[in-house]
Amino acid sequence: MRFQALLSNIQLLRPVDWPPFYLTPARDPRFQRIRDSSPLLERLASQITTPFGSRVEPSAILVDGKAHPRAYTSDALFAFRNCIALSTLIHDWRLTLQRWSLHHPLYSDVFDVYPVVPARNGKGYLTDTPAVLDYSPADCEFQGQCNPLLRSPAELRSIPTERLLSRLGDAFRRRFVRGRRSRLDRQLFNSLQLAFEAMRVPHAHMGNQYDNGVRLALWVSAIETLVHPDGPHVDMRYVVNELNSTRQLHPQLTRHSCRVVQGSRPSLKCTIAGKLYHRLYSARCRFLHGEPISSHSTKAESQLLAVAPILFRLVLLHHLDRCDSAGTKKRDVEFDFEQREYDEALLAAWVGSPYAAD
Repeated sequence: MRFQALLSNIQLLRPVDWPPFYLTPARDPRFQRIRDSSPLLERLASQITTPFGSRVEPSAILVDGKAHPRAYTSDALFAFRNCIALSTLIHDWRLTLQRWSLHHPLYSDVFDVYPVVPARNGKGYLTDTPAVLDYSPADCEFQGQCNPLLRSPAELRSIPTERLLSRLGDAFRRRFVRGRRSRLDRQLFNSLQLAFEAMRVPHAHMGNQYDNGVRLALWVSAIETLVHPDGPHVDMRYVVNELNSTRQLHPQLTRHSCRVVQGSRPSLKCTIAGKLYHRLYSARCRFLHGEPISSHSTKAESQLLAVAPILFRLVLLHHLDRCDSAGTKKRDVEFDFEQREYDEALLAAWVGSPYAAD
């Protein structure tokens, strides 16, 4: 087993095993054996604290030492991380919309990889980022810190085992374990990277309207990347039509009871999901094109950031069905149970929103 990365903002209590990749808690026996054999890694993992000095037990990503060389690439590492992060965070945004809990991790910064690692020569630490390339000898005093933008490191007893996680695992193994390449899988993992960035804490400008605008733009790009056909370009109407064909169960969400208008083109009938995406797209355009933004629209667009993960999940599952239609029916019962929860979350976001009366 080989150490690949440290995650300092999350304290996982149960492992996620996707051979040859493993996301493990700090005291998982497999990670502990590696720590015992590497004093540098042991020191690294045991000297990370919160900004106020409380000790953190970081999680780790490990890879089977006998895995194919493609498993050791950064593409594979971050695809594994992104699959787990998106499955977890979408689930937690659903809980937030349903007002079940306010203490789940909601931002992808929780899953950031710690930038300091033991150097390969075993004699120091390497920090390698676009901003810093630095080597520190082993006798330097190391004191790490988790991200101060987040609450104390999120404690997850387990990663949500929903259908989405299972389907992403199938795609991950197909691409990075069996080495099969396809346009659909390329779109999938590119889209997950964009969605991961869209789910970061909107704090570069202290959480103002422009932080929201950047996140909205990334969500539109993530969704467009996922639904892009092999040929023509994607526009707002194309994505709305894709959302119209996604599978939802609540009668209010399956009816084409809304309309969207773009320029001088005829209006398009759509579902509530399509209408919400239209608002997401319009808000993105206002931000990127420099149009005036009122305080009312800023509040509405903050609400759209909470809805965006739910819309992304709809097109994500639709895309995964295209990637691998086999086995879809056997999961229908499980899907129905989960989808009802997400339908309730989408309706909770819609009812009473500024868009429901449009």
